[in-house]
Amino acid sequence: MPQPILTTAHCINPDCPRPYPQTWGNNFCQSCGAPLRLLNRYIPLQRLGIGGFAAIYTVWDLQSQTERVLKVLLENSPKALELFEQEAWMLASLRHLGIPRIEPDCYFHLELRIVSNQGNYSQRRLPCLLMEKIHGKTLQDILDDRPQGCPEAWVFSWLTQAVEILQELHDRNIIHRDI
Repeated sequence: MPQPILTTAHCINPDCPRPYPQTWGNNFCQSCGAPLRLLNRYIPLQRLGIGGFAAIYTVWDLQSQTERVLKVLLENSPKALELFEQEAWMLASLRHLGIPRIEPDCYFHLELRIVSNQGNYSQRRLPCLLMEKIHGKTLQDILDDRPQGCPEAWVFSWLTQAVEILQELHDRNIIHRDI
């Protein structure tokens, strides 16, 4: 994959008042002071999505010169942290083409020092999970290209692949809770 044109970065601090755009090459967010270079290796490029528990970002890996995906836990309850850690270790044990690969050092915590408007400091710990980025079109991209619908063979193939992945998980007594 060719290197993208890197001109901006994205702050992953969930409390940042202006997370994007951040100037490429800066080590810290100009709005909140959070690090923009994670583990001195990963630079968040854009937020792909956000849910109730986590935000997902595309990051640039300076070492491998590739895009990766970073999942950041936003919920700070003990149960959410337990499930997030369980997801990290479970994904690291799986080897299937339809499941993003996880490397041994994929799970880490980012310590943020947050400055309030009054100049007070607080600490926030963000659990992070780094994984392979699987390139391709999203279902939304395909539907945008084909508003009349997709060929039946495509849909059958996608469903077959999804069932194969679920079977792999179920064979290991893993229940996917977000389908």
